[in-house]
Amino acid sequence: MLALLVLFPSLCRAWQGKVLAVAGGDTLTVLHDGKKEQVRLYGIECPKKQQDKFQQAREFTLALVFGKVVEIQPRGKDRFAGTLATITADGKNLSSEIVGSGLAWVYFQDRKHPEYQELVELEKQAKVRGIGIWAVSNPIPPWDFKPGKPQKPVYSGDVRAHIFHSTSCPDYDCKSCIATFKDRSRAISAGYKPCPLCNP
Repeated sequence: MLALLVLFPSLCRAWQGKVLAVAGGDTLTVLHDGKKEQVRLYGIECPKKQQDKFQQAREFTLALVFGKVVEIQPRGKDRFAGTLATITADGKNLSSEIVGSGLAWVYFQDRKHPEYQELVELEKQAKVRGIGIWAVSNPIPPWDFKPGKPQKPVYSGDVRAHIFHSTSCPDYDCKSCIATFKDRSRAISAGYKPCPLCNP
């Protein structure tokens, strides 16, 4: 589960630092005032080390920011990874670049945040293109992933159209997709048909 957020005061200022290391697609070590500080990207989650596409996400972030001076806009605190922040590198929003490349899930506690809608749209586009994590059959979000245990797929059911979708489907989180099924047979037994787009 995503670590608990403790929001910073709105007056918290942005700062710049050099990226010294990249532990994962969404976790970096940045030099700040002569000290190493761990920073995690706010509002997104990349695959965990034991998951598909972990290394691809890490290498993507490495290529974009390693050794560069980036701008850090603190958004809160993560009890496991220090500062939660929006990171800008070479004028580009790092979260947008990662999500747009299909290498992260959008995970916002505050859906009114100005970045939320943009990232959700980028995530949908990546799903349609079937890239990154969305090339994997029914990818499991990191907050639901349990290492060493068989991962059960979760399908969403559209209660109006009676169609069910896999997590990689652009329509997985449609407004009327409020039913959930742990396996395909349960969805079919409940009278739902597989989505023709994602073919779950």
